[in-house]
Amino acid sequence: PCARPCENWRLCTGDPTDEIEAIASDDPDRELRTSSAFALSRCGDGFDQLVRIARTSKDRDIERSAFFRLGQSKDPRAVEFLAAVLSRP
Repeated sequence: PCARPCENWRLCTGDPTDEIEAIASDDPDRELRTSSAFALSRCGDGFDQLVRIARTSKDRDIERSAFFRLGQSKDPRAVEFLAAVLSRP
C-alpha cells in the first residue's frame, strides 16, 4: 500500500481500500482525508468504503466528497444507494 494513497493511487498494490478508508476517517490531515474519497473511487473497489463514509462520517467535507464520488460512479449500486438516501423522510 502507498504511504500517501490519495496522492499515489496509481502506485497501490493489492487492495488498499481499507487503509484509505481508515485515512478518510481518522487521519489528522484534513486535505488527505478529503482526497481519500477520490482515491477510493479510483483504487480498487472502493464502493463499499465510500458508502460507509457517506453514511457515517462526522466530517461534512468528507461526507460530501464521498457522495460526490458515488454520484460520479458508473456503478448501478451507487444509483440505488443515492436514490434510497434521497427518498428518506
